[in-house]
Amino acid sequence: MAQPSIGSRITSLRQQAGITQGALAKALGVSRVTVTFWETDRNTPPSQELLRIAEVLGVPVEVFLHGMVSISLQQTLTVDEAALLDMYRAFSVVERIGMLQVAGRVLQARESGHPATDGRIRRARASSAKPIKTK
Repeated sequence: MAQPSIGSRITSLRQQAGITQGALAKALGVSRVTVTFWETDRNTPPSQELLRIAEVLGVPVEVFLHGMVSISLQQTLTVDEAALLDMYRAFSVVERIGMLQVAGRVLQARESGHPATDGRIRRARASSAKPIKTK
């Protein structure tokens, strides 16, 4: 039996994620026609694009080459981890990418020994703070 093509795997995973071709294209910075060509095997995405597609769809890149592998993981989340996961899942694909980029910058700053001093983050934090009403 023939293995599914890379294009059919992209289609299947995109649909399972509930993402349109247009939304995937926007998240990747390509045209919807490009995504259509990949999904219909008219073109094969370059390896860098496969990495980005995998990231957007939340799967390992190997899925496009070998299919899904079922791995049983048992992990207990803390309350704050579960809350973060719930918030992450509520974001659109584009918002998820933005949040991952911000988190990546914060981690890079921490790893380089510098506190996260991005003024945009500080301003966003300050503008989103709401006073607590007391009776």
